Amino acid sequence: QLRVFEEMIEIAQSQDWHSMSQIEELLKSEEVSNLQNEPKALRSRGNRIVMRQIARKLEGQYVVDENGEEMLFEDMQFKNKFIDFKAFQWPDLDADGNIKDALPGFTSTLPEKHRISTYRYPVPEGVERKGIVFFNHGYGANIVHYCFFAKMLAECGYEFAGMEHVGFGRSGGTFGKLETETSLRDDLIKFSKEYLERYGGGE
Repeated sequence: QLRVFEEMIEIAQSQDWHSMSQIEELLKSEEVSNLQNEPKALRSRGNRIVMRQIARKLEGQYVVDENGEEMLFEDMQFKNKFIDFKAFQWPDLDADGNIKDALPGFTSTLPEKHRISTYRYPVPEGVERKGIVFFNHGYGANIVHYCFFAKMLAECGYEFAGMEHVGFGRSGGTFGKLETETSLRDDLIKFSKEYLERYGGGE
């Protein structure tokens, strides 16, 4: 572990920017060495120690990402571990930058007619639309955070159509409460029917 760490420090000190590919190659070689020479129980802990040492040494310094752009080492670590949903933008926004509903004024089938938030991510221009993926969301969060997923589907030719259940996300109703299973089913049927009427079906 110390040998690999020293080699990484040499890379960091030899130039103003740091090549992540070189560091990754060293980590891969160290992983092979671990598999051959160390007990299984010690491998993951050893790698964590090395990564913590690298992070401390390179803190506040810059590395080069896969696109050839410089970024802070800690930002690179974060980028490789997590999806930054704020980096993705829904295509249809109003003048204030808010996401427009795919079906403006859409409400639930309940007597209270709760507002239901709806989303759309069409396929890009020049991409054949193969179909539509209906994405129905609950669990307290909202579909805003799934723009990265919608974008990925759209680029593959599958239009993204999303709605948030009553009580979840940006929809109306009592937050976190599923009124009835029947109303949930009826809302989904109503949403898919009105969406297809407005935007057409996949060919």
